[in-house]
Amino acid sequence: MLNYWFGPNGVATYWLAGADGWRIDVVPDIVGVNPTFFETFRTVVKTSYPDAMLFSETWGEDDAKFRLLGDEFDSTMNYRFRKAMLGFMRATRLER
Repeated sequence: MLNYWFGPNGVATYWLAGADGWRIDVVPDIVGVNPTFFETFRTVVKTSYPDAMLFSETWGEDDAKFRLLGDEFDSTMNYRFRKAMLGFMRATRLER
């Protein structure tokens, strides 16, 4: 399976021809199965496409901070900011 993702013409680089990067959903679920998957993913992608952006869809702040240590993703979806903005724009209090 890893060769399917990281091998020659693997998913990690094949679909970047004509794209600017990856946005990966449910990152904590994947890390739970293979803790080093995204370290390898980053290495493979950045070797072929050094300017490609890698975004993590990670809801929890505790999980998100571990995705941004420089060895996996360039950025993460900022759901904490989203919640603050929705709360600011609503006439009623936004509960969790």
